[in-house]
Amino acid sequence: MAGRTWLAQSMGRIFTITLLSCTTWGCVHQGIKKDVPNSSWSYDVAFVADFELDYTDGAWAPMQHFQEAVQADIGVRYTRAFRDDSVGWWVEVNQMSVETTREGTTVRTDPHPLQGLGVELRRFGDGEILQIDQAEYWMGGERGGETYDFLFPVISPHPPDLARGGQSHRRTRWPFSASRILGWANYQEAEWFNEGTLHIDGQKVWRLRYEGIWRVEGGSKAPMPASRVSGSGPVSGVVLVRMADYRVIEHTFDWTRSVLLELEGSDTAVVAQKQQFIGSIRLSQ
Repeated sequence: MAGRTWLAQSMGRIFTITLLSCTTWGCVHQGIKKDVPNSSWSYDVAFVADFELDYTDGAWAPMQHFQEAVQADIGVRYTRAFRDDSVGWWVEVNQMSVETTREGTTVRTDPHPLQGLGVELRRFGDGEILQIDQAEYWMGGERGGETYDFLFPVISPHPPDLARGGQSHRRTRWPFSASRILGWANYQEAEWFNEGTLHIDGQKVWRLRYEGIWRVEGGSKAPMPASRVSGSGPVSGVVLVRMADYRVIEHTFDWTRSVLLELEGSDTAVVAQKQQFIGSIRLSQ
């Protein structure tokens, strides 16, 4: 798994360092959705992560192109309500395996070191993520969970209110930090489309589609080796939202970012890596 982290060579990686309907179901309105206390559910998660070295100034060890095929079961559980009407979700990796392919050789890691670990997602009813608590336990070493930070807005997307057939722009932000000295912020600028309703397994669902840009900004500072992380790339996806309780039942996605890491100091190191994530999550219970 070495070669896909953002932060610090000493860590061995470069960045391993969702509704009430309007009249006759005429629109999706996420803003007043409430979670049921003590509720829980889970998602079947499958995606391919592709990592390709764009550039290095030679100060870093060569990193090869490789892919990771990820299969996981991720559980979500309501934890608590906050005074501002946001709520806590405990998001835990119940099961996870990864097949890494490099130069024609595939190695399977099962269970993956992230299995059994979780974070608390603080979010509003419309899906906006305010905070990801205990993210530091996902980071570093063989876990490499910082590379998978995109999963949180996939589980908790933040669409605007949309009339049937409507279109609207949404800018959203979510943090991913281990501490005040290590972390980054993600930003998404996307155009959202309400493509109407479907019937799936006897249930009415909204079909929402989006396309836009994903940016990341952050890094680390003393006493860690100082670094700066930046990057951007296109995002697109389709979200299916169940009308009965406004739960996300499926989210297919294609997200890419080209990440630039600058490790500051007398011998500044620069490395750029393209990261692409294509896959889906599906409600399993």
